[in-house]
Amino acid sequence: MESDIALIRERKPELSVHSVNTYRQSLKRLYKVSPSLDVNEIKKYVYNLENVAVARNLITPLLILKKPGFRQIFDDLANRYHDYVMNQTPTERQRRNVTTLAKVRKMVRRMREDVTTHNLLSPTKKLNQRERRLVIAYISYSILLELPMRSNLADLRVVQTLNAIKNKNQNFYVVSQRSIFLSDFKTKRAFARRDMLPLKLTLSQKSANLVNLYIAQNKIEGGPLFHQMSKSKHNNILLAHSYKYLGVRIGVTMLRHIILSEFEKRNPSLRERKEMMKKMQQINIETQMSYRFL
Repeated sequence: MESDIALIRERKPELSVHSVNTYRQSLKRLYKVSPSLDVNEIKKYVYNLENVAVARNLITPLLILKKPGFRQIFDDLANRYHDYVMNQTPTERQRRNVTTLAKVRKMVRRMREDVTTHNLLSPTKKLNQRERRLVIAYISYSILLELPMRSNLADLRVVQTLNAIKNKNQNFYVVSQRSIFLSDFKTKRAFARRDMLPLKLTLSQKSANLVNLYIAQNKIEGGPLFHQMSKSKHNNILLAHSYKYLGVRIGVTMLRHIILSEFEKRNPSLRERKEMMKKMQQINIETQMSYRFL
């Protein structure tokens, strides 16, 4: 099997270590099913898998290796996955937390009222932990409603100008540009292949003003926007505050589902779809549509 991996590396030198290891596990699984990688035995196995995306991905390394007879199987599984994506509905757990975009916006307005009432973004205000978590939730939702990006708000570092960026492999908020510059995120390799790194996402003036108030209050320069917060901790803050203000738990992924679902109801143009894909850090339209609920 290691000779197969060597051949995959030779044919796809751009693959990450993670991708190579994924292909190794796929081949290991398929060799257990059929030591000779018999087409009929493999076909029977993958067609019986419940998760069609997993089945399709298992076949991918066989295509790279140019094993005969698997292209048709892959194409059929890809078509099945496309049909699944275009007709998917929320899981039971997701259904409990699905809400409308209008209700999310109303929730953010309620957060804004509390932040304003208690003057929580004053330059001289010393926030306690509860107040800081509310401000972080309010700012995060305000940004995510206009830029439904992945969980990278948690790892943004603050600089005033582009020239101040030292490590181009990190993610930054550049104050003078009121823009987020992303170089390290899940789909970065797909963007890199298209010479689209760093990915620039520009905030509205309203959201930029919020971020700038928070930066000034906390005297942030060169460091993390949200105090070296992990992505999971940041998401937990969103879950807790959406439950408090709305009664449902809306994390980053669920918000992306809600935004794209309502976006697609408008039957957007191709240009609008491409712009939304950029905001959501997506290249593949099929992956993009997987966030849509009917």
